[in-house]
Amino acid sequence: MEEATRSIAQLSEEVTVISRENEERTRKVIRMAEEVHESLSHVASISEENAASAEEVAASSEEQNAALQEAHGAVQEVVALAQRLEENLGRFRI
Repeated sequence: MEEATRSIAQLSEEVTVISRENEERTRKVIRMAEEVHESLSHVASISEENAASAEEVAASSEEQNAALQEAHGAVQEVVALAQRLEENLGRFRI
């Protein structure tokens, strides 16, 4: 009987040790999961910032393109005016 009691005591002690080890491992896993969650949140935040920057660059590019098209139109008008001026000045040559 004494031997059975010792075996039960040993088993109980081993179960306690394993239980403590499992608790510590569980705490580590929880900490790691929190760190992963924090890292993913950081990555998501950076991605959102990059997307916003890309949208700003796209909008700026569209504005520049519109300004270039407007400048191109103005240059074409100046060229047409210069041609007409040259034609009109040709009439007054001696």
